[in-house]
Amino acid sequence: MATLTSTITLTSTDATSDALSITISKDLPIGNPSVNIARAAVLHSAPTELLSAAAATAAGDEVYFYVRNMDTANFVAIKTAGGTDFAKLRAGEFMFLPMKEALGVEAQAHTATCVVEYAYWRRA
Repeated sequence: MATLTSTITLTSTDATSDALSITISKDLPIGNPSVNIARAAVLHSAPTELLSAAAATAAGDEVYFYVRNMDTANFVAIKTAGGTDFAKLRAGEFMFLPMKEALGVEAQAHTATCVVEYAYWRRA
C-alpha cells in the first residue's frame, strides 16, 4: 500500500477581520488502480470523460480525485458522469476531493476547448 500526502494552506490578511492562516495535512493510504498525472483536451460542445463510472466501480472503493484547469482565460464545469454540474474551475483553479464509489467525472469547457490536468487514486 502506498501513501499520498495532501496539504492545503489558506492564508489571507484581508479576507476577514482577523488574519487567516490554516494549514492541514493528511496522509492518505492509496492503492491501484490509479491514474497519476494526465492531461485531456476538454471540449466546449460536449462533456469529456475524465473518470468513467466503470473505472470508479472497478476501483472497488472510493477514489481521491484531482483536477486543474490549465487554461488562462476560460472556465471548465466539472460534472458527475450523469451530467450534474458540481464545480466550476476558473482559469488556473484546481480541486482535490474524495469521491464516493462508482461516481464518474466529466468536464466541459465553457467557450473554447481547454486542457485540464487530472489524476485519481483508489482509497485503500
